[in-house]
Amino acid sequence: MRIRRVLFGDSQSSGIKGVKGADTWVEKGLSLRGYQVRFVGAPGIGFVAETTQSANYPDAISTGQVVLPYGSPALVVLQGGGNDAARGATEVQIKANVERLLRQLRASYPSSDILMIGTLGRGLSIKSDPRAQVDAVLAEVARSNGIPFISPRDWITKYKVGNKMLDGVHLSASGHQELSQVLAAELTKLGLQAPAR
Repeated sequence: MRIRRVLFGDSQSSGIKGVKGADTWVEKGLSLRGYQVRFVGAPGIGFVAETTQSANYPDAISTGQVVLPYGSPALVVLQGGGNDAARGATEVQIKANVERLLRQLRASYPSSDILMIGTLGRGLSIKSDPRAQVDAVLAEVARSNGIPFISPRDWITKYKVGNKMLDGVHLSASGHQELSQVLAAELTKLGLQAPAR
């Protein structure tokens, strides 16, 4: 069976604090467009950020911690950046690791489409908000590589889900549900829909 989607992500995609991965705004939004999920990632990590249990995205592949699923997925999604912002990853580090990850993915999945989803935030100034800064770096790398990019850096404010947060970073189940609809709409604008079986 063809894999419909591979998702590299952090806790925004995997779920945390009682929210299951299938119910996150990222996974649910993609499933609304017909993509079946194959999640590879973990809470607390990112393009540079890692934990004692999980390597960052490119290192997870190069060390064999993550074995990419066999096949040719219709779509490969890279989501994240929040943990990189929280840990103070530099622009140089982020760019280098995103480029390395893209090389790994293109070698494994030469015919798959790639999409990048940036860092969920409140839409604060790029100068003052590390999350917005990382989102801007990811947008630049995506643009330079000809990859579609969805920026959620102002979605908490724009879609008024600030009161649907479990903490300052993670959404409640109802917040995830609302933003999944937003993501699905953004995917529609990009013409991304899972191919028919």
